[in-house]
Amino acid sequence: MEIRDDLREALQLIQKGQFEKWLNGFLLSDNKNKGLFEGLKKQKRYWIEPFEMELHMLRRTCGPEKEMEYLEYKEIWDKITKKMKIDLNKGWKPAPLIVTFKSGIFTIADGNHRAEVLRSSGVMQYWTCIWTDNKKDYKRAMEILKK
Repeated sequence: MEIRDDLREALQLIQKGQFEKWLNGFLLSDNKNKGLFEGLKKQKRYWIEPFEMELHMLRRTCGPEKEMEYLEYKEIWDKITKKMKIDLNKGWKPAPLIVTFKSGIFTIADGNHRAEVLRSSGVMQYWTCIWTDNKKDYKRAMEILKK
């Protein structure tokens, strides 16, 4: 089953208890993020399933800025985000952001372009899935999110 980059479809599957089916299908569709898919399988993950999270709490890891872990040419970044912004203005609701929580920081693992387009369009909160690598980080993330 091909999973689209679409919020409605994601939330429908998740509400049916099919979070993993959505996540795997989304990451593998169009070879979107096979590396993340494979990395997530390497150990047990503790998931906080989608909820609307404040975007200012998220740190990007991909973009044209020099400090980014995954540096992307500005021309490519601009082309992708420009198309997404046009789609957003036409009513597109992107799939939830996929985030990890480590050392007190919420870091975007998949959705850097989507997050930037949402922020620059004035969206303050968006659907986000969070994983941690251990129960301690899971509890800490939950404490932060409850504030």
